[in-house]
Amino acid sequence: MYLCFAEFNFGDLERISQLMKEISDEREKGSNKFPKTLLLEPQALQAELYKKTRDRQGFFIFETEDPMRLTNYQMHLAPYMDLNFIPLTSIRKSLEMWIGLNR
Repeated sequence: MYLCFAEFNFGDLERISQLMKEISDEREKGSNKFPKTLLLEPQALQAELYKKTRDRQGFFIFETEDPMRLTNYQMHLAPYMDLNFIPLTSIRKSLEMWIGLNR
Protein backbone atom coordinates (compact mmCIF):
# COMPACT_ATOMS: atom_id res chain seq x y z
CA MET A 1 0.00 0.00 0.00
CA TYR A 2 1.04 3.57 -0.61
CA LEU A 3 0.03 6.87 0.93
CA CYS A 4 0.00 9.57 -1.73
CA PHE A 5 0.12 13.22 -0.74
CA ALA A 6 -1.22 15.50 -3.46
CA GLU A 7 -1.00 19.24 -4.01
CA PHE A 8 -2.86 21.21 -6.65
CA ASN A 9 -4.11 24.68 -7.42
CA PHE A 10 -7.83 25.29 -7.07
CA GLY A 11 -7.86 26.83 -10.57
CA ASP A 12 -6.82 23.46 -12.03
CA LEU A 13 -9.66 21.53 -10.39
CA GLU A 14 -11.77 21.26 -13.56
CA ARG A 15 -8.88 19.80 -15.58
CA ILE A 16 -7.91 17.48 -12.70
CA SER A 17 -11.51 16.23 -12.52
CA GLN A 18 -11.40 15.39 -16.25
CA LEU A 19 -8.12 13.53 -15.84
CA MET A 20 -9.43 11.63 -12.80
CA LYS A 21 -12.49 10.61 -14.82
CA GLU A 22 -10.20 9.24 -17.53
CA ILE A 23 -8.41 7.16 -14.88
CA SER A 24 -11.73 5.94 -13.52
CA ASP A 25 -12.92 5.01 -17.03
CA GLU A 26 -9.69 3.04 -17.62
CA ARG A 27 -10.23 1.11 -14.38
CA GLU A 28 -13.84 0.32 -15.32
CA LYS A 29 -12.60 -1.16 -18.60
CA GLY A 30 -10.46 -3.55 -16.57
CA SER A 31 -7.18 -1.81 -17.37
CA ASN A 32 -4.23 -2.38 -15.01
CA LYS A 33 -2.51 0.84 -16.10
CA PHE A 34 -3.29 2.64 -12.83
CA PRO A 35 -3.35 1.56 -9.18
CA LYS A 36 -6.67 1.12 -7.46
CA THR A 37 -7.63 3.47 -4.64
CA LEU A 38 -8.25 1.71 -1.33
CA LEU A 39 -10.24 2.41 1.81
CA LEU A 40 -11.21 6.00 1.09
CA GLU A 41 -12.12 8.25 -1.74
CA PRO A 42 -9.60 11.10 -2.20
CA GLN A 43 -9.45 13.15 1.00
CA ALA A 44 -8.78 16.85 1.55
CA LEU A 45 -6.28 17.90 4.19
CA GLN A 46 -7.69 20.63 6.39
CA ALA A 47 -4.38 21.42 8.07
CA GLU A 48 -0.96 22.17 6.67
CA LEU A 49 0.99 19.00 7.41
CA TYR A 50 4.06 19.85 5.40
CA LYS A 51 5.39 22.79 3.42
CA LYS A 52 3.11 23.19 0.45
CA THR A 53 3.75 24.88 -2.86
CA ARG A 54 0.18 24.94 -4.17
CA ASP A 55 -3.26 26.05 -2.85
CA ARG A 56 -4.77 22.71 -1.87
CA GLN A 57 -3.59 19.47 -0.31
CA GLY A 58 -5.13 16.03 -0.23
CA PHE A 59 -4.23 12.39 0.02
CA PHE A 60 -5.07 9.02 -1.46
CA ILE A 61 -4.33 5.48 -0.36
CA PHE A 62 -3.36 3.10 -3.16
CA GLU A 63 -2.75 -0.60 -3.44
CA THR A 64 -0.54 -1.99 -6.17
CA GLU A 65 2.05 -4.67 -6.67
CA ASP A 66 3.46 -2.78 -9.65
CA PRO A 67 5.06 0.61 -8.83
CA MET A 68 4.88 1.50 -12.56
CA ARG A 69 1.14 2.00 -12.04
CA LEU A 70 1.98 4.79 -9.58
CA THR A 71 4.25 6.35 -12.19
CA ASN A 72 1.46 6.13 -14.79
CA TYR A 73 -0.91 7.82 -12.33
CA GLN A 74 1.62 10.56 -11.57
CA MET A 75 2.39 11.21 -15.24
CA HIS A 76 -1.30 11.28 -16.18
CA LEU A 77 -1.99 14.08 -13.69
CA ALA A 78 1.18 16.10 -14.31
CA PRO A 79 1.55 19.07 -14.41
CA TYR A 80 -1.74 19.76 -12.60
CA MET A 81 -0.91 17.86 -9.41
CA ASP A 82 2.25 17.25 -7.42
CA LEU A 83 2.15 13.71 -6.02
CA ASN A 84 4.44 12.15 -3.40
CA PHE A 85 4.15 8.41 -2.71
CA ILE A 86 5.11 6.87 0.63
CA PRO A 87 5.08 3.06 1.02
CA LEU A 88 3.02 1.83 3.98
CA THR A 89 4.26 -1.24 5.83
CA SER A 90 2.81 -2.86 8.94
CA ILE A 91 4.80 -2.27 12.13
CA ARG A 92 5.17 -6.04 12.56
CA LYS A 93 6.62 -6.46 9.08
CA SER A 94 8.93 -3.45 9.55
CA LEU A 95 10.26 -4.86 12.82
CA GLU A 96 10.84 -8.28 11.23
CA MET A 97 12.81 -6.63 8.44
CA TRP A 98 14.81 -4.50 10.89
CA ILE A 99 15.69 -7.48 13.07
CA GLY A 100 16.67 -9.51 9.99
CA LEU A 101 18.97 -6.75 8.74
CA ASN A 102 20.69 -6.35 12.12
CA ARG A 103 21.55 -10.02 12.81
